[in-house]
Amino acid sequence: MAPPDRDRVETLSSQLRKEPAKNANNVPLLLANLPSIADKVAFTSALSTLSGFFKASIESGEIEGQHRKKQTKNKQPAGSELDPDEIYRNWLHLQYAEFKQQLLRCLTHFTESTLQIQVWDALMELVATECVGAFSNDLFEDMLTKLITSQNVDPEIVLRLAAKYWSYADARYYTLRVIQKVANACAKAPEGVCNWRSFDDLGPLLCGLLSRVPPNLDDCRTGEQEASEGEERRLKSWCCATEVDIVTGDVNYAENSQQRRKRRRDGAVENGGTRKAHVRWASEKLQKKMFSEAWISCLRLPLPEDVLIEVLSKLPGVVIPNMLDPLLLSDLLTAALNRGGLVGILALHGIFVLVTRHRLEYPQFYTCLYGLLKPEIFYSKQRVRFLQLTDIFLASVLVPAYTAAAFAKTFARFALTAPPSGAMICIAFIHNIIRRHPSCIVLLHRPQYQRTSLKEGAKRVLSGSQTQSQEGNQGAAERDELDQSGSGSDTDEDEDPVSDREAAGTQAGQPPGFDPFLPEEQDPAQSRAIESSLWEIEALRNHYCPQVAAFVSVLDKDMTDKLKTSEVDLEPLLLGSYASLIGEHTGKKLRRPPVVEFYSQWPTRLFGDKIFDTLGWSCPAAADGDESAPVVCRT
Repeated sequence: MAPPDRDRVETLSSQLRKEPAKNANNVPLLLANLPSIADKVAFTSALSTLSGFFKASIESGEIEGQHRKKQTKNKQPAGSELDPDEIYRNWLHLQYAEFKQQLLRCLTHFTESTLQIQVWDALMELVATECVGAFSNDLFEDMLTKLITSQNVDPEIVLRLAAKYWSYADARYYTLRVIQKVANACAKAPEGVCNWRSFDDLGPLLCGLLSRVPPNLDDCRTGEQEASEGEERRLKSWCCATEVDIVTGDVNYAENSQQRRKRRRDGAVENGGTRKAHVRWASEKLQKKMFSEAWISCLRLPLPEDVLIEVLSKLPGVVIPNMLDPLLLSDLLTAALNRGGLVGILALHGIFVLVTRHRLEYPQFYTCLYGLLKPEIFYSKQRVRFLQLTDIFLASVLVPAYTAAAFAKTFARFALTAPPSGAMICIAFIHNIIRRHPSCIVLLHRPQYQRTSLKEGAKRVLSGSQTQSQEGNQGAAERDELDQSGSGSDTDEDEDPVSDREAAGTQAGQPPGFDPFLPEEQDPAQSRAIESSLWEIEALRNHYCPQVAAFVSVLDKDMTDKLKTSEVDLEPLLLGSYASLIGEHTGKKLRRPPVVEFYSQWPTRLFGDKIFDTLGWSCPAAADGDESAPVVCRT
């Protein structure tokens, strides 16, 4: 069919606006050509005319909000004639249904955003006016589903159009239901749904919509200025049902039928004989339930890593506090934890919130965190967020000492190979861990073991008894007294006294000074870190970067006295880099100027003529000025 010209469309529209009843036959002509109108001005004229015509018919009562299941002619006795008014109303119902279908086709048929916005606004007017005092959820779900799944609609347009109505409680509820239904359909059809977007585009779009929906009903209430004194803020609705107080969402599911009828009669008397309708979107509990189901359905989709990172970052502060049962996320977060990296640490953050606030039992929490720590985190783009969350997880003083020691030892190993900024972060972690757990101070300074004979040490090892170290600091006089008295035991002259630690190491077949720490162990409880020492700190005192070598001095303080010491703030260190360290070093004021060698004349080369003689090489033609002469080794 050839598209109608502009003059023809404007003529039909003008006649229908002037005399609607007389020119009602123009309605099917405009409806048949509505999707094929190419001119923007003509389409706008036809759309506004049809919208005004059907809106007036709904207000006059000629069109009811819901379709009749049975036509009036079926109720008429056989042989009786139909009322002309009834025939006209039935015809209007058919034209109104065709108008909605044409608008839904135009919504996905047009590719220009301005026309899509006009069609969407016209449909939203029908949603509000189709049923007086009620939200037309069927029409809204159909139009939003087509808008989300259509390939011709730009995702930015979807976010823009849907966001205009999220401040209304009814639109928010059914938006969440549409997101849940579309996500479930995608999960059930992994090969894709016909005429829908690809899953690579649909998953991020659903998550983008869901992350922008208000997390609770506080944003869907009237402002404090609009509410009268002593009255709580009302819910805002697109259909204006809550504004006129004709709906309610407070339902007592424990009451019986007799109590329910009595409550309705009392409510009708209080409202002048008008009963309030119970709707799902006005219930805060059902709103929370739909919010929870929509998020769970979207998290089950195979999302790209960048989208998953954005979604997981919203869970602890936005999603979990507003869910009806947050423990339903535990399985999904556990699956995301296995991906490792930043995704794993963000999933672990969600599990951390469930454990601390919602009584989730997760005994392997710190084992999972220990497995996520890798040397590569200091070279990652997301290292700041990763280390911030790690600091939050290790902030509890209830972490067992052997677990805290394993993390301190791991960070000490990382500091040996990390860049200077990463080494300073590791030192700060070690300081804070030891300060929170004073029992780990032995890692910095393990006291002198009581000396005993090799034979006695071997007997202890063979008998399975563990040697116990003396906790606390011993004075120099006490240690000399122990050495002179032979530790209070009779030792033979042919026995070589050694410490228990060296004896145990010798009996195990390891040389003295062996580090018992197991860096490849995934379980911090089995890593034997509490038996080790932070010898890496002494290596860091000779670090090539002066800032790192100077920063190690924070570990020299008495961290058992929490009144005189404080935790190291990680925030400035997390933003450190080579550029910041160099800028800090070059920005320092020198106390004395550096000594510079005086040259009687400008040097012409970096090394002098006798440099080869110093290194054991000779250059025969160097004296003649031949730069291309070969260099010969004299040895």
